Amino acid sequence: MQRLLPISPGSEHLLEQRAEPLYRAGCRQLLVREPALRGRPLVALINRLSQRFSLIVHARNRHGEDIARAGGHGLHLPGVADVAAVRERFDGLLGYSAHSAEDVLYAQNAGADYVTLSPIYTPTSKPEDERPPLGPEMVQAVQRNVKIKVFALGGVTPERFATLRTYGVYGCGVLGGLFLKPDPEAAAREYLAVAPASQLSLLR
Repeated sequence: MQRLLPISPGSEHLLEQRAEPLYRAGCRQLLVREPALRGRPLVALINRLSQRFSLIVHARNRHGEDIARAGGHGLHLPGVADVAAVRERFDGLLGYSAHSAEDVLYAQNAGADYVTLSPIYTPTSKPEDERPPLGPEMVQAVQRNVKIKVFALGGVTPERFATLRTYGVYGCGVLGGLFLKPDPEAAAREYLAVAPASQLSLLR
């Protein structure tokens, strides 16, 4: 997987507006999390985006697992999911939303390929989030003790990403730092300068 994981903003218009600049910058993967979309509009959006990106479909979307399987896309599970049960019936790239070291270990043992771990800092897209940030040292300790790919999520700026990479953290998930910026292409280039697109491998 590419070490920068853009996460869609929950707005179809904003997502499509910003997708091409991200592609120009070098992003080649995208986690599609659009909970307001259902059925054919969601499938149509995914079909359009798949012309440019290797996609991971968030299972929070209705029928997300079926859409991921039918399109050969990856699948991302929310924290309440039974990872082992999904792994038994889904053989594609599988991710999981973790919020603690125990969550990460659970996901690894249940067969997930990667996790997002959050919040590392106060999220840019959710400044009202009252959860205490986990902090960079915590995600460093987690990544050191597991083989699964850990994507730090929540308030990860390019500068913070550079620090996390020196700590051995695999990658970062970004929503606000890309989709809420006036120049998403320039923002993506800053992240990719830390972990170049040449490191891309969309196989597990």
